[in-house]
Amino acid sequence: NEHVDGNGEVNYQTISTDPGFLIYIDTLSRVAPETHPDFFPDERFRLAYYINAYNAFTIYGVVKNPGIDSVQNVRVKALARLKEGQGFFYSLRFKMGNRWINLYDLENKIIRGYGDARIHAALNCASKGCPMLSNRAYIPQRLDKLLGSAMTAMVNNPLHLQIDAEAKEVRASEIFKWYLQDFDATASSDLYAYWLQFISEEQRSKLDEAKSQGYPITWISYDWALNGPKLEPEDERPKSPNQL
Repeated sequence: NEHVDGNGEVNYQTISTDPGFLIYIDTLSRVAPETHPDFFPDERFRLAYYINAYNAFTIYGVVKNPGIDSVQNVRVKALARLKEGQGFFYSLRFKMGNRWINLYDLENKIIRGYGDARIHAALNCASKGCPMLSNRAYIPQRLDKLLGSAMTAMVNNPLHLQIDAEAKEVRASEIFKWYLQDFDATASSDLYAYWLQFISEEQRSKLDEAKSQGYPITWISYDWALNGPKLEPEDERPKSPNQL
């Protein structure tokens, strides 16, 4: 809450020097559902942990790579040549409980396994194209409500869903294309049923019309720009008077 504003923009400069954030990352490295099962009595506790861990590790990944203005600037540090721009999600490893994990596996092999597509509105990959990063943790006792609110905010944000009656088309975030099956969809037109669960009353008639008229769905190009001013490398940051 101290380093992420109400629009989800991260102050990477201040969070990089906050000892509380480093303590949090250290705690995630020692405590996890696999190492302390008694701390996570049901699915809500485990899923909340993994969502919070993903978002924290993502911020930490940016902090550990000062100078980048997009997560796609992180190069692969492995022998295997991976898809261009995916080094951040594949190559960076984070300690979580008793194992090391990358962000790709945390999302796709653990979090998506819970079968709740609303997680795609809660996970943030440090990019402007992502749904807004919450500046508060996901709490297990309120997880269902918080995930519902996150998806509602995403569906009603023109950055992620636009209904253009004049052009007779709907434009949607590429997230809905990348994870089509998670939204109980086998074709893009199936997404209407999912969106209607979260659309505002003000927009419902427009979306109903788009569905009934069969407006085609096109995709909004994903914006990989960093969701906050980049963290300058140490030797390029302005020096304070006592460092001159």
